[in-house]
Amino acid sequence: MDRGDIIAALALWGVERVGDRGFKLLVDSFGGPAEALLASPAAVASICGFRSAPENFASARNVARAEKILDEAQKKGFSVARYGGQGYPERLLTLYDPPALLFWEGDISLPALCVAIVGSRRATPHGLSLAKRIAADLAGAGVAVISGMAEGIDAAAHEGALAGGGKTAAVLGCGPDICYPRSNEGLKRRIVEAGGAVLSEHPPSTEPISAHFPKRNRVISGLAEGVLVVEAAVKSGSLITARLALEQGKEVFATPGLAGSPHAKGVNGLIKSGAALVESAEDILAEFGVAFERKNIEEKPAPRISKEASAVLGALFDAPDDSDAIAARSGLSSGAVSAALMELSLLGLAEQWPGNRFSKRNN
Repeated sequence: MDRGDIIAALALWGVERVGDRGFKLLVDSFGGPAEALLASPAAVASICGFRSAPENFASARNVARAEKILDEAQKKGFSVARYGGQGYPERLLTLYDPPALLFWEGDISLPALCVAIVGSRRATPHGLSLAKRIAADLAGAGVAVISGMAEGIDAAAHEGALAGGGKTAAVLGCGPDICYPRSNEGLKRRIVEAGGAVLSEHPPSTEPISAHFPKRNRVISGLAEGVLVVEAAVKSGSLITARLALEQGKEVFATPGLAGSPHAKGVNGLIKSGAALVESAEDILAEFGVAFERKNIEEKPAPRISKEASAVLGALFDAPDDSDAIAARSGLSSGAVSAALMELSLLGLAEQWPGNRFSKRNN
């Protein structure tokens, strides 16, 4: 990383009204952020379409702020790249308003084929199970899974990719040092440990605010060759991602939902509008001409478990369910069920989900 180049990029990004689109126009016009900072404010205003020149252009205050941001990012161990610079993902360069800067942890390099999986935060157990299974099969075929690490479908997609032994990248709507929601802290760590990446266009310490999330969706779709939507209401951020994908010339896929269900209106609407109907990873891979071959997993001897754990295992479904429902099916007390679920989780026979829900582990 060229420190001077990144400081110049941060300083240029900090100029009032420049934004991501203006940053791209200026870097493309002058060849780099340092060269753009040497231009006259009048030239900057002309290129960016401003009616008047920005008052804080190339100010010492902007440069000092840029140095502070970079120092914090490096102190916290994050990599930084700017639009058009070394390490910046090529597939984002063609966006209308690509992020001026990216901050990330992990390995941001991606394979040739990436698919984004997005959907409802309040997903059904079926939707969670479906998203995880499709993501696992895509990962097993060498496809990277992109998502936003939100609750629900996003988290299930990342979990599936990890279970499939593949690479996954999470695009945040806050600084890379902030985990939102907090319940995904362990997931965030595992994504990086497995060779994936957690990235953001926001500097460290940037809090999550509602305006950041629709904006980050262009990065999710921009990094992928196609976008799969699993469960979405009519007014959903996932549909924004699908629309952006179409504008970017990407493939859009959707899993069909139960007619009349609020979780299905968005995805069924996408299918009516021409999105490819998807029931499995094979449907997506076929669209890209990739042969699907389910990996054979070597069977291991079944571990010895307690009588209570055996009863709870029999009460678990493939889709997540809450512990009270599991207790009712097993006929055990809530305390015995909690102990049995912990035993099964440690043995890799059960999987815990947000909201104190559990399912069988099938991978």
